Amino acid sequence: PSVYQDVKKAVENFLNPLIMRKKILFLSKNDNSFSQIACAFTQYFAGDKIEAVHAGTDPESKINPQIINFMKEKSLDIAFRRPVSIKEALLGKQPDKIICFDKDINLKEEIPVEYCDIKNPEEIIKCVEKQILQF
Repeated sequence: PSVYQDVKKAVENFLNPLIMRKKILFLSKNDNSFSQIACAFTQYFAGDKIEAVHAGTDPESKINPQIINFMKEKSLDIAFRRPVSIKEALLGKQPDKIICFDKDINLKEEIPVEYCDIKNPEEIIKCVEKQILQF
């Protein structure tokens, strides 16, 4: 084996698990609260196994400051994040599943959609745990 082959194999061994991760899209209308929380928790707890992205059907310009503070209390900094559109979130690989936090969003995607009826940020942790265990 040559150095080139050794390096190529090492890179493949390093990247393949990341490339092969399942992708979840956390979707809400404004992408300024629950979808951001769910995405951040999924990335934190299972980022090596799941590619988590967030989006909104009508994204706000910034994340709700109360959500930023809530996450800060959980020792996760999301102040640098910004809401994004579905189109932007779907660049690249299509998600294996969409988790939607707004029942009034009707999706015509061929991707499995699960609606999470959540009333407060604390409940999102249970939703994220369920998704991680399913993958």
